[in-house]
Amino acid sequence: MAPAASNLAVKKKKGDDDVDPTLKRIAALFELEKAIQDGTLTPNDERLDQTEFWSAMRSILAVNELTSGVEILDDIAAALISGQADPLLAFSGPINLLPPPSRQRAGGKAPMHPAFSTGEKRSSSVAGATGKMPKPPKKQKLTLPNPPPIEPPPARAASMIDFELSPRAPVPLREDLEVLYVKASAHGMTVYVMAYPWVEIQLWYDPSEYPELHVEHWRFWMNGRRVFWEWGLHAPLTSNAALTQRLKRKMAAVAARLVFISMNNATFGYYNFLHRLEYSGNTLLMWWGGLPGKTSSAGSASAGPTSEDLGEMCRRKKFEYKTRIHSVLTPGRLDKNAYKNMTSLLVLSGALNPACKKPENRLSDLALARVRLDVTSQRPARKHWKGNLKAGVWKALVEDTRIRDLQATVEAQLRDSTYEIPRATAFDPKEATKSGYDPFKKPDGSYTALAPDEGLPVDYDDVVAAQGDDDATSETVDEVIDMTGDQSQVVEGIPSGNNNDEISDSSSTASLLRKVNEKTPKTESK
Repeated sequence: MAPAASNLAVKKKKGDDDVDPTLKRIAALFELEKAIQDGTLTPNDERLDQTEFWSAMRSILAVNELTSGVEILDDIAAALISGQADPLLAFSGPINLLPPPSRQRAGGKAPMHPAFSTGEKRSSSVAGATGKMPKPPKKQKLTLPNPPPIEPPPARAASMIDFELSPRAPVPLREDLEVLYVKASAHGMTVYVMAYPWVEIQLWYDPSEYPELHVEHWRFWMNGRRVFWEWGLHAPLTSNAALTQRLKRKMAAVAARLVFISMNNATFGYYNFLHRLEYSGNTLLMWWGGLPGKTSSAGSASAGPTSEDLGEMCRRKKFEYKTRIHSVLTPGRLDKNAYKNMTSLLVLSGALNPACKKPENRLSDLALARVRLDVTSQRPARKHWKGNLKAGVWKALVEDTRIRDLQATVEAQLRDSTYEIPRATAFDPKEATKSGYDPFKKPDGSYTALAPDEGLPVDYDDVVAAQGDDDATSETVDEVIDMTGDQSQVVEGIPSGNNNDEISDSSSTASLLRKVNEKTPKTESK
């Protein structure tokens, strides 16, 4: 609770335990109103106190599991706390509140209300029986009560939005954002933690078997998820300076993602990494966003999807806007229309280009060598795992002599069991104390993110052959390019290279890879 608001707490006196909790709350509300009138409570303190009060009230109203419509009450409370112009719009459906089961009456006949009780018999006399008509009641002078004094509307509560939203943003957008922030606050979270959770979310690997990979994963997620939220939302900002800063944060997050993906490729191998993601279906802890802005120079040159400004969507595409804004706190929904799979992400972002002028915008050499090792082999693969090796970025990767030579070294190390997966800086418990960070481990020493429910097959080749490509949501890389434009638009500086004609390796290489599959060294759990 805020310092100013904490002063409003009712001091505990002798016998307070016997005071009805509802009376305590009413007294606290009077104290709150007095503090507001005295000017000792800031708007932000007022908002926090109201949010805390609603959280306590909600837990009482939702005590019965048969109660329905509590989420509508959430919307109404959020509209009132955020100071919306017309909170009545939040009342969108029926609400059925039930008391605790212990307070409910057992089945049987409902008691009669005292007003309709039959305790006193009605007179059996009928008008006209005695020949006398009953006297009409005397007319009473009707007096109207004095109308209540007109009070000025309450001041708008302080905004909870924690980024530089443009003052020219549409009013419905601003109000919807305020509601999102209030909802997250009522759950004790931030908006980006709700949209990109970590705790109790399943991974595509066992963190106890790959602790080096896991600590890098945790750092990437904790450092980046606020940027994931802001970029995925793509709300209009106040100035070009704010836009520039958001772009810089986005580019840093993209670079961190490539470091993490490189570590996955170097640890599991390219095909094994894709297999783990798709077979487990545990993709919530991979960031699929980071699309270029639709009106930016990068967006104009992109062959893939782009991100549209939320303000323009609110003005011009009402249905799409409502669909998007109402689901942005649901994990996985904000980036639903971003990259569809890992191969599309790597190709359309230019991350597979070994000649990229900025190394931070591509995979590491070791990761590219593991990609080349798999795509030039005879191993069975789903069709969207690689593109045409004689064109575009795939040709550049296959023909690059630096990556080819490193691949030969990696093959020898895998054969001799001397290959080492990348290492990570040891975890420091102080890292988890930063604001907005989730714990790395639970008090019992287990990890807060979860291993897959079932172990992945050791040799995925038969799984791929059995599954085929019946996943209708997975486009091949070539299909993505056919739909969105020339693949060369997302490839930077493709060299001519040497045509070594290494599109298909010998069957001995394929046999070797099957033997080393899932047998790369694993570090001990810390």
